[in-house]
Amino acid sequence: MQNNGSSYASEYSRDELLTKIISALPLLKTRQGTRLISTVLQLFYLAKSAELPLWVKGTVIAALGYFIVIPDAIPDVTPVVGFVDDLGVLVSALAAVAPYISPAIKKRVEETLVSLKLRARSKTPDMPNNVM
Repeated sequence: MQNNGSSYASEYSRDELLTKIISALPLLKTRQGTRLISTVLQLFYLAKSAELPLWVKGTVIAALGYFIVIPDAIPDVTPVVGFVDDLGVLVSALAAVAPYISPAIKKRVEETLVSLKLRARSKTPDMPNNVM
């Protein structure tokens, strides 16, 4: 696989992203894990926004694609440490597109994090459609 944004963008799909988030739910017990999921959610909800400049949409989709893709720099199967590279890519993308993150997106992320943390505590692995 090439290491450019377009190859990672091709890895993005909503279903794959949801699957990856579900696999990362145990990370919500840590501050860094919560930051990772929060960043993913901010980018996810931003990608759903209307009238974004093409470069913003491309940056977001490529970063989410990197999060989803299995063969990345540090394998995600390594607890916590495996997501360090993902967090770096996601935080960099978020910094680039931060002016486009609205208060409504931030509120939705907070609500979703509460729901996901409750789901993680109850150890319910599935995610209903109304969560995201």
